[in-house]
Amino acid sequence: MTLSGLAVLTLTVVVMLVRGIDTVEVVAVALYVPVFLALVWRDGWGGAAAAVLATAVYAAMRQPATDAIGGASFRDLVLVRGAAYLAFGVVGGLANHELRRSLTKLDANDEVDDATGLGNARHLLMVTDLEVTRAARYRTLFSLVSVEVQSEALATLPRRRRRAVVHRLGEVLRSSVRTVDHPVHAWDGRGHHFAVVLPETGELGARTLADRLAACMIEELAGGGAPAEAEGAVTTAVLTHPGDDERLAEVCRTFSAIDAVEHPEHPTASR
Repeated sequence: MTLSGLAVLTLTVVVMLVRGIDTVEVVAVALYVPVFLALVWRDGWGGAAAAVLATAVYAAMRQPATDAIGGASFRDLVLVRGAAYLAFGVVGGLANHELRRSLTKLDANDEVDDATGLGNARHLLMVTDLEVTRAARYRTLFSLVSVEVQSEALATLPRRRRRAVVHRLGEVLRSSVRTVDHPVHAWDGRGHHFAVVLPETGELGARTLADRLAACMIEELAGGGAPAEAEGAVTTAVLTHPGDDERLAEVCRTFSAIDAVEHPEHPTASR
């Protein structure tokens, strides 16, 4: 947002210079830059303080003309310009504050993976904690199926094709599970971690799903143009709770590390 705003203000100043506008008025427009930076980083009060300083600078630039010609026109011009600075700083600062609050809330509650539309690492951590609690309370079980696709399997593809293939792999996972299941995707820089939490599902059912997912994903990789050795880059794991508690904790630590990178301000600690 900061770069976009600076680009707009810079373009405005350049256009004014090209058109031969009075230098003082060009500088007056350029004074919106410090006001804009102040409201971005210090919200309304920062924008107001910068607006006062910008008004003082503009008044100082107009002082020689005021002394030479006199009259209220230049004073009115300074007042109007100062009011514009102040409105821009205060209103923009308040809007920036609300935007920051909204983005912070969104970041703290984000459970959707941008690349696939599946759940993200945070979603897996929360669902896993919930299923562990349910299993302990009602003496039930659940399984977690993990399918990892190494990044090398997609490295030779163009960026756009790579994104499309990853999205298609997510669709394969989504279409292969039940409504009550929780499919997720996360990327740690070395590989794409696809996983699905299967409530009240034993090892046999989870293993069947894992084998089917691996075959479908290998086929999807081949259809997307991935190299033939992509088959060796797809690995699966099946964990059932209770029973595989240590391995489940290890998987959760992996996804917790990914979540800490994706949401550094609001990390979620796994059990």
